[in-house]
Amino acid sequence: TEGFLVYSYIMKKMKLIFSFLELPLDAVAIFLGFYLAYYYRIQTNYVYIWSISEYIKFVLYITPGWILLFSLTGLYSTKNSRVGLLEFSKIISSVSIGVTLMIVWIFLSKTEFFSRLIVVYAWVDITILVYVFRYFLKQLYYFFLKKGKGVKKVLVVGKNDNSVNLSKIY
Repeated sequence: TEGFLVYSYIMKKMKLIFSFLELPLDAVAIFLGFYLAYYYRIQTNYVYIWSISEYIKFVLYITPGWILLFSLTGLYSTKNSRVGLLEFSKIISSVSIGVTLMIVWIFLSKTEFFSRLIVVYAWVDITILVYVFRYFLKQLYYFFLKKGKGVKKVLVVGKNDNSVNLSKIY
């Protein structure tokens, strides 16, 4: 059992490190998503109320709130590894809540906001960027595991049902 405990501890440490890396990558994805949304929108002949510098200040101001929202919606949970459509649906849900809260804030504060189309672009961009960044981070995590980084080999001794089951799992 000691070998199993060592293996479990090291795997958890590795998983914790990669979970921690999700936070700054999500912040970059949020910033890039908003920036790309602004860029897409300025391709038309639209008169803007906010300059790019004001817009960037706004995005930097709200990014910590988005990270907090992601945390509250469970995107940083280490209890289960979500992959594929399950994680994508969680990201869509979290980003949708963030966009909805932003729209409510714009409406209630009566701020002269830039184009509402930017909000739609940002929703799409942030959703895709967060998912893509997390996908590549998970691939890097699996790459390290396959190379044996963060993993201890375990020797299971015995031939009873418990040892056979443990050897199938590990």
